[in-house]
Amino acid sequence: MTMSTSARRWLAIGGAVVVVAAVTTGLVLFFSGDEPDQVDAERALQQEQEGLPGLGEIQGELETPLPFEEPDGEGPETGTEEPVAPEQPTTPRQPEDLDGRWVVDRSRPFDREEGRGTFAGYRIQEELSGVGNTTAVGRTPEVEGEVVFDGGTIVEAAVTADLTELVSDDRRRDNRVRSQLGPDARARFDLAGSIELPEVPPVGEVIELTVAGTLTLLDTSREVDVTLQAVVTDTGLLVTGSTDIVLSDYDIEVPSATIVLSVSDEATLEWQLFLVQE
Repeated sequence: MTMSTSARRWLAIGGAVVVVAAVTTGLVLFFSGDEPDQVDAERALQQEQEGLPGLGEIQGELETPLPFEEPDGEGPETGTEEPVAPEQPTTPRQPEDLDGRWVVDRSRPFDREEGRGTFAGYRIQEELSGVGNTTAVGRTPEVEGEVVFDGGTIVEAAVTADLTELVSDDRRRDNRVRSQLGPDARARFDLAGSIELPEVPPVGEVIELTVAGTLTLLDTSREVDVTLQAVVTDTGLLVTGSTDIVLSDYDIEVPSATIVLSVSDEATLEWQLFLVQE
């Protein structure tokens, strides 16, 4: 049976529609997704507390029998008092208690989607054909830095992130970003001046402040203002922050693709840092 010219034409059109739909679907999945929320110190602190042993675990450890016997052969006397969990700090520490060098702690597991651990990254708006506006978020746990306190005053702070390890929701985007930035791409923030702390808030209380500093992307430096959230935790310090930048100010061209109608020249840099005292 010979297929008519009209039938062949409709079959070809139908095949083209299927191919276009498949390609478009793949690109939409590539450039869109359920992106992580912005950094937030309260949420990070809650995640941190969820990872600590609960009261039941502490009591269980306290109730474990001691592996020894009294000289007379009888076991140790058992009391009726309930075990008491270690008390948590409830009053502010003195500013001088923070004196010394605090360094970035990368021991916690990193999770891009849930915003866990220490990381730095970007957020940028895209407009996609057939999709509309989306937000791309890339993050890297490869962060180093330190904060130095002296007499209750922050006298030095510097943070460096390895941009070649940025991870978003699709490795094809990541490869394109890395290719655009180059093999040695780094971002560094240096605090300008010093910050005096009149008091240290109680453990778990988040404070907000804005600080000035120098941001260096690749080989270009600009003065920026950074919005910070800081909190004293049971294990050290937690700092989250963000600043808005214009990529062209740092001679950075945004990556492009066929489906991308536009990519904003403005981006947000953000970070979440756990610090421990040396």
